Amino acid sequence: MSKIGVLVANSSQAQFIHYHGLHPLVEGEREHPLEVVAVFSHDESRMKGSDLVSDKPGHYCASGDSRGAYDNNNQDPKKVTKEEFAAELAKKLNDYHQHHHFDKFLIVAPDHFYGLIKKHLSKETEALIYGSLQKDYTHYKEKELFLALREAFAPINL
Repeated sequence: MSKIGVLVANSSQAQFIHYHGLHPLVEGEREHPLEVVAVFSHDESRMKGSDLVSDKPGHYCASGDSRGAYDNNNQDPKKVTKEEFAAELAKKLNDYHQHHHFDKFLIVAPDHFYGLIKKHLSKETEALIYGSLQKDYTHYKEKELFLALREAFAPINL
């Protein structure tokens, strides 16, 4: 049986899960075939944009000939933190692939965040994406998540 990894994420939290397959479960064991391997929280993504930067627009210390005007070309700090978290998760997926922890992956994340994660995956890891679901299931318990994934991926025998 293939080792299937599941990443369930949004821009502020994520879980890496190992899917054990649909083997019969022994009395007293898990009631579903999912096992949480790692949990990540990205508190910066929950902060207000104004709390992520030290200076307010138009109020920064300029040196030399600069006048200290606010530069509108600066990136939105919220977008930057989401991008950083997506890159961190993609690096972890790349590491899992390199160390043969999983043979294939399912990624469950809201559409935009899924795109950010995928952007940072290596070509080799991206080739192992077995399926994706652009939804936010980070609030689901393991049993609820298993039922939702089984329903969504029934055609590919999850």
